[in-house]
Amino acid sequence: MAATIASIPDLEIISVVLCKFHLPNARRIRESGALYNWSFRLLMERLSWFGRSKGAQVGVTFSQVAGLDPRILLRYVRLLESQQDDWIEWRHLKLPPKVDTPANRRMLQIADSSSGAVFAAFEPDDYGFTEQGYLELLRTSLWARPHRPLSKEGLSLGPWPSDACAEEHPWFEDFCTQAAGR
Repeated sequence: MAATIASIPDLEIISVVLCKFHLPNARRIRESGALYNWSFRLLMERLSWFGRSKGAQVGVTFSQVAGLDPRILLRYVRLLESQQDDWIEWRHLKLPPKVDTPANRRMLQIADSSSGAVFAAFEPDDYGFTEQGYLELLRTSLWARPHRPLSKEGLSLGPWPSDACAEEHPWFEDFCTQAAGR
């Protein structure tokens, strides 16, 4: 599946990975929805940067998350807008975002499969192993502006800075460096 996704012309992937076990304020951030909202905000930020780099507005459709009422997500977007977060380039996002299912929107199947490849690279399986091979197949599809680090744009890893994340995923820095030279 990752090889098929990588073969799609003009496809660009943006992922945000949070190592929740290394978050300095783990109790507060793990409150219901807080971790999801934080990663969502970081993703919206990067999507808006992508739109700015293309001189366009980005249409945003998120996959329905089991147990999460879509209205919560939409309220959070309105809250972020009202705070006038300078990191998010609002004029480059078509709002409000849509929430749908992969059964209705086939492009969400591509997004979910790409996320699965990223997940496999970072999250150990039942035997304690991770698999970077799928992510390696997607390397050329990961988005980053010229002369910008992939690790801050198309494949963001947090919390920042975290020596624990670097120790746990020693391959990550080399992967990002190689992706920059694609």
